[in-house]
Amino acid sequence: MKISVGKLHHIGSRKSQQDSFGTVTLEDETVLAVLADGMGGLSDGDKVSQILVYTILSQSKNVLKEGVIAPLYQLVGIANDVVNADSDIGQNSGSTLLVVWQKQNHFQWISVGDSRIYLYRAGNLIQMNSEHVYKKELLLSAVNGDMSYENAYTDEQSECLTSYMGMGRLRHIEGSLRDVELEPGDRILLMSDGVFNTISEKEIAESVIRGGDVKKAAEIMLEEILKKNNPVQDNFTAVILGWDYEGM
Repeated sequence: MKISVGKLHHIGSRKSQQDSFGTVTLEDETVLAVLADGMGGLSDGDKVSQILVYTILSQSKNVLKEGVIAPLYQLVGIANDVVNADSDIGQNSGSTLLVVWQKQNHFQWISVGDSRIYLYRAGNLIQMNSEHVYKKELLLSAVNGDMSYENAYTDEQSECLTSYMGMGRLRHIEGSLRDVELEPGDRILLMSDGVFNTISEKEIAESVIRGGDVKKAAEIMLEEILKKNNPVQDNFTAVILGWDYEGM
């Protein structure tokens, strides 16, 4: 059996592509996948996402070694330092970031921002990370009795990011502290919001089921998104990782 990779990447109806992604197979046959969604509302979002992906992939062989403590956290720290130190990038720039390191039948993950990592298992999608958006802080205020839940959900700033790469010191980072075990037929999906804001979790899961192997699943997901004919379709990108028999 080997790790298999499916990918989809499209500009949508936008004038520029802010999403960047990449994968690399390391010497131990493990696979590292990276996805970054540059913030379109800020300057140089495309540059930030490209730098993040390049830095993570190029540094992976130095960091992802036996005995290294919290390797994915270290990679994110390196990438954030590189972006923050780049004088060619405007101060109001940023990107989300997802990183997954699959090691045969288990994996580790890390995220910053509001892109999503899903685990597909037995027909269902399980979201591994949560979005770093202002709504979570508003809901905490509601839990503590400082505001209503309705106001927390209707606040105009509720979807604003509270943590993203390139903001300087990160406010939030989320990731696994130990390996997550995989079962036969599982899939790991990394995706920008142009995917899950266009098709539902049910439609995403159905694409995986219909596809069977990860490459075909990626093709079906791309078709499903384009079939929506969204006139304001955002850039959309996804990477699907599986653990399959060779030849699938």
